[in-house]
Amino acid sequence: MSIPGSLFRPRLTLLLSGALLSSALATAADFYVSPSGDDANPGTLAAPFKTLTKARDAVRGINANQSEDIHVYLRGGTYPIAKPIEFTPADGGTGGHRIVYEAYGKEIPVLNGGTLVTGWTQFKDNVYKATLDRATKLRSLIVNDKRAYMTKKSVGSKGGWGTYSITSGQASWAWKSGSQFDGIQYLAADVPELTNPDDVELVNGTTWNVNIVCVRDQAISGSNRILKLQQPFGAISLNQGWTSGFSATGSHTIQNAYEFLNAAGNFYFNKATKTLYYYKRSGEDMSTAVVYAPATETLLKIQGTSKTSRVQNLTFKGITFANTEAVLPAIAGSSGKTTVQGSNWCIAYANSDWHADEYRAYEVMSSAINVSNASSISLEDNVLAHIGNEGIGFINDVVNSKIVGNAIYDVGGSAIQVGHPQHIYETSTNAREKYNTANKGICRNTLIKNNLLYDMTTMYTGHTAIQAYFVDSLAVVQNHIEKLNYVGVSIGWGWCNFDSIAKPGNPTRTSKRNSFSNNRVFDCMKTLNDGGALFHPDEGTAWYNGGNMVFEITPGQDNAEINDWGRKHDNHYDNIYTTSSAITTGGPRCTMTNIKVYPNANWPAEAQDIIKKSGLESTYQGLWDKMNAGLPLSGVQARAPLQAPRSSRLSLVKNATDNSITLLNPDQRTIVPEVYATNGQRLHSGEPTNAARLELPAGASHGIRLVRLKVDGAAETLLLPAY
Repeated sequence: MSIPGSLFRPRLTLLLSGALLSSALATAADFYVSPSGDDANPGTLAAPFKTLTKARDAVRGINANQSEDIHVYLRGGTYPIAKPIEFTPADGGTGGHRIVYEAYGKEIPVLNGGTLVTGWTQFKDNVYKATLDRATKLRSLIVNDKRAYMTKKSVGSKGGWGTYSITSGQASWAWKSGSQFDGIQYLAADVPELTNPDDVELVNGTTWNVNIVCVRDQAISGSNRILKLQQPFGAISLNQGWTSGFSATGSHTIQNAYEFLNAAGNFYFNKATKTLYYYKRSGEDMSTAVVYAPATETLLKIQGTSKTSRVQNLTFKGITFANTEAVLPAIAGSSGKTTVQGSNWCIAYANSDWHADEYRAYEVMSSAINVSNASSISLEDNVLAHIGNEGIGFINDVVNSKIVGNAIYDVGGSAIQVGHPQHIYETSTNAREKYNTANKGICRNTLIKNNLLYDMTTMYTGHTAIQAYFVDSLAVVQNHIEKLNYVGVSIGWGWCNFDSIAKPGNPTRTSKRNSFSNNRVFDCMKTLNDGGALFHPDEGTAWYNGGNMVFEITPGQDNAEINDWGRKHDNHYDNIYTTSSAITTGGPRCTMTNIKVYPNANWPAEAQDIIKKSGLESTYQGLWDKMNAGLPLSGVQARAPLQAPRSSRLSLVKNATDNSITLLNPDQRTIVPEVYATNGQRLHSGEPTNAARLELPAGASHGIRLVRLKVDGAAETLLLPAY
């Protein structure tokens, strides 16, 4: 083997030491977490913690007066999350420095909200069963990194049954008096006797909305089967304005009944017997299948207490968040999901004109990552996969924060939510509002950029990929948004009910300075109507300008609706390439100019250039690989073993996922790296750098023996056993 002799001079050799490295890393205020660790450990690379909660608590002990960033490195593997990990103001960075939770090297840490289901046996034909120790209804199941769905059957309703009466003030949810149907009737020939009726859900929708109500019991009346609704949610769902609520008539989908388990990819969980049934898909082998039953709806909860006590300066980077449950909202022992429009739900039996109550009866759904009363929160380079409700929620008083470079896919509702429907005004004036003046805050200065958002609204059809309410200085830039049932991006709220004409003495001023540019949005509006790739249901929809856009839609469909409904005015769009010439116009000073129609989408060079500049920038195209690779099923990624003492804190880590090497340089010394194979071949020669982390390429066919460095001008060597 021919390797430069100087590499073997003892005085130049750096050897790795677990004890020395651990001590040095502790001084540098870095912590390590591994699924194979122990919370009794000191949290070093050699002796990592086991849980993120323990690492968070360790950070609390040293972050009061930071002089540098604190890093918490997560080793690869699966971290079971049974309940949300909470971050409070005590957990944020101080002195202008950050707390950074990030993946170690190129390893893949997975915060997994699911319970692994094993022990499958054949029940009959293609239906298999397994035991699941769980007391509540199961609404999500992930089989071999693919979502399965509750059983279902479409049935024609025979109308409402019975009466459920409400008296104003009888409970916190009873804001007015009224009455609604207490059940729904179906032909008994279509709906057999149900094994567990309280598991069953009824689903139907309107032009722009889909509602879910739950069943409490069943009965027979002549030739009809009556499914009695869980109350009061059943009545609330029947009470939505603009005919957008649940309808007692028409076509219904009955889901989550054992009796309808007859299609591949469907499941049913009998909570009474703790038995999970699954109708396997073609090619699936249940003896080797990796099956997760999501157990929690939220993985991270970042929650301050007020506008003067925020969680601040937190970064989460390179982490996978996976397998959260699609938990339905609940009121007084009843569950369901109903609203008038968008990614929210109704919490009360209230005025069916939701504008009249200033949206106080509407709340947002839970998120896998839920943030409120926070500042400078950064979510970068993460993966969110198989999310039951919403992906990321910046809900109340989240300022100067960003969501950049994340892959978010297979989401039950919205990928991202920003703001709250009750943020019409900055201060609170009514006891029914969720937030009081001390903690209520508009989400401001939010950047959503270079995210891959794919396959959303899988559980809640009426949600949008990105839903923003009353927000200030939101920038939605360079995102790829694909495959969803309703609107791509919705920015704004209010439908002109709170502008200077409707509220001349007190107009809303909270939604402003928002932008949407260079995004690629397609394959949206797959199921519902009355929306679009970009939707502005705000107070007046005015002063929007745009241009250089390409619309590939069904010929005859509208490119834009800029009529005078909702007092739209002063909107202008220019230089549009489209497959349709149709526009709905009529709003004062609303125009769309330079429309160039290509019915067959045979786009000229200028249009193709616009398309190329939209969506993910080139450095973020790797998000597709992250999504297509799916989730690692189990295990901890390998690393180079620690060896004997050495003279500095430089270290090497092997990344098992791609055979590359990560060089850790915590003191940020100036280094020049060279990588050598076992045959003496130099594989890589780098430029001077003081980066704290440096990825060194190493092809899978090479056995790496060492890395030669110049450290602050002096030659040193890091040894690594051949692999």
